[in-house]
Amino acid sequence: MRIYLQIMILTALIASGYIHAQPPFGEDCDDPENCIEMQGDFQPGPPDLNGRKPPKLTQERIEKIMRSLEEKHPQFHKRILFLKENHPEIFERTLHKLRRFVRNEKKGPMDRQKLIDIFSDEIEFDLLIEKYMAEKDPDRRNDIKAEMLKKMGSTFDKKENMKLEIIKNIEKNLEEKRRVFEKRQSEKEKIIKEDLESILRHLESK
Repeated sequence: MRIYLQIMILTALIASGYIHAQPPFGEDCDDPENCIEMQGDFQPGPPDLNGRKPPKLTQERIEKIMRSLEEKHPQFHKRILFLKENHPEIFERTLHKLRRFVRNEKKGPMDRQKLIDIFSDEIEFDLLIEKYMAEKDPDRRNDIKAEMLKKMGSTFDKKENMKLEIIKNIEKNLEEKRRVFEKRQSEKEKIIKEDLESILRHLESK
């Protein structure tokens, strides 16, 4: 049972990539409802940090994402509009992170808000990067770098806390399944007799 639990937790950690705001820069997954779960861990920073550049989103896709945000997350939508008007590169990068988020309807309001909070943190981080690159004063650069580290630490904690919630839920579900399993084992004779009687009644009623 311990090995099974470890496997389930490992699976949860892999699946919990949905809490990371940065999706792989590949094609959308086949199952729209499960897209967020298929996102993996990616480092913050420039989109080509790992040698990968995101494909340019079509205007149709951009409009679809923006409509969804305006309808379901109006305050966050305003922030994205601000990026579009003032920070186009961050705007485009953020939309890549959001494309799977807006397609996923399985997450409850609490999970979705936690994800929005993480997206917001990463936007602030991207803005700090722009600020750092534009700054020439070494002392001020060090101050901005300290801000970036603080923001990364906060975002890291939020992501890990969401992972921990997933692990706790899996452990809870496993414990319940184990109780059901043990109960059925203890009632084996009763269960198989009832099943046999049910089968025979069905056959005789034909």
